[in-house]
Amino acid sequence: MLEHCAGLPLAITVLAGLVARKVTVEEWKTVYENVDVYIRRGTNLDQEYKGDQERAGASWVLALSYDDLPYRLKLCFLYLGHFSEDYEIPVKRLAQLWIAEVEVLEDVAYACLIELVERCMVQVGTFGSTKKIKTCHLHDLMRDLCLRQFLKFEDLVYIWRKYVLIDLRSVVCNFKLLRVLKFEGIMTDVELPSNIGNLVHLRFLSLRGSDVRRLPSSLGNLVCLQTLDLSLHLYLPFGYRGKLKLATLGNLQSLVNVAGADCDLTHLAELTNLRKLLIRAGVKNMEEMLKSSGITFNHLRSLSLEVDDDDEVIPMNMVLSCPHIYKLELSGRIREQSLEGL
Repeated sequence: MLEHCAGLPLAITVLAGLVARKVTVEEWKTVYENVDVYIRRGTNLDQEYKGDQERAGASWVLALSYDDLPYRLKLCFLYLGHFSEDYEIPVKRLAQLWIAEVEVLEDVAYACLIELVERCMVQVGTFGSTKKIKTCHLHDLMRDLCLRQFLKFEDLVYIWRKYVLIDLRSVVCNFKLLRVLKFEGIMTDVELPSNIGNLVHLRFLSLRGSDVRRLPSSLGNLVCLQTLDLSLHLYLPFGYRGKLKLATLGNLQSLVNVAGADCDLTHLAELTNLRKLLIRAGVKNMEEMLKSSGITFNHLRSLSLEVDDDDEVIPMNMVLSCPHIYKLELSGRIREQSLEGL
């Protein structure tokens, strides 16, 4: 089999990643018997890569490695193709998207990534402080494979080409089964349509870097929502004294970049699936609220508190109310006596 890899490192490592998972004689025979078929299929693909020895030599083994994937792993692998070439993919964001689109749990999503890495189909970029994979990326040839396989889903390609320029109201009206909506980097005034709550299947909503002027009340209808990213801009009406009503978002797993003053801590404590919380500013009264309510955030695993205002201090009793966190980020002023009990 190696003689057909044309001495190319990627083809050899991917083939090794494939056969390394075969433990029985029958599985090895199946792979061996299929090799000739894939080599012939790769010969046809070689016509696409005339003059490019690397792509031509690896095409058959990449096709074999893809077809050997279980169905769910195929979906996870194909999803990687929508990231741009040479992009370092944040694993946390990737897991959130897989959870929303492929319907896997967070732990399962990471296990899927590990298997793709072990199969040498995905390359590790960097590791985090806990030695878990922090970023990953695709080899150019692997990304080509993703795109070739994705083009078989003609309906999806047609929708993308037809609706390149659309407004949010069209999305709400025409894509009722939408699961992921990334509306990012729009710095002009943005107002979400009032009927966005009709997207009841939505699992991932990101307004990162967008100048959002208003969050419609129908947002509370998104009962399947797992990730809500409000990074950078969120403006509530002037003089507004209410709180964001998030208690109905029972499936929410990540909530980042919200002001403490805009959240009802009692509601946050009721979100039993909430694993990650990042509160940025507006924490002035949180300490007293926590003292009076006795709330405990038993399900949080990651907590970040950021305070820029000199008049505010980080409410350390918020940290003490999260007994199961394994990641803690604090940015701002801390009272010395508040460190007791940590």
